Amino acid sequence: MTTDTGPRRAVGFSIHGSQIENQGPRIPEAGVISGTIGAVFIPVREIRRARAWYARLLGVSPEGDILFDHLWVVPTTGETKLILDSKDFTAPHDAKPIFYFRANDLQAAHDHCRKIEAPALEPIRDEAFFTLKDIDGNLFMVASVDRARPDREECS
Repeated sequence: MTTDTGPRRAVGFSIHGSQIENQGPRIPEAGVISGTIGAVFIPVREIRRARAWYARLLGVSPEGDILFDHLWVVPTTGETKLILDSKDFTAPHDAKPIFYFRANDLQAAHDHCRKIEAPALEPIRDEAFFTLKDIDGNLFMVASVDRARPDREECS
């Protein structure tokens, strides 16, 4: 039995051409799993159609490699990646939102979603968020975190 007492590498995703590579800072043995979220995977039926829809929603180019014929990394800001995945699609995430996009102007974001005819678009709630579904039925949220009221422990 070999014991490796050296520091471990956190797992992260970096897209270079058409490869996903492991990368990340060195972390001590006690924290072999980092608390950093590297990516959120969204199940989709048809990768090219979903890529076009998310690009329209976010106002980004629908270009870029479709990796392994079933993955597209959505151009986002920040460290956490959003990855559309059409491999073995069985059902959408539709019970609770699995993530949220930030919006500085919640009303403008809601108006944009209405304009592009986003499915299941709900009204703005608590002056802080609204939910909608993508074309495959995945439920997610758009939120203005700065506008969330600090006197509330949770959004109803």
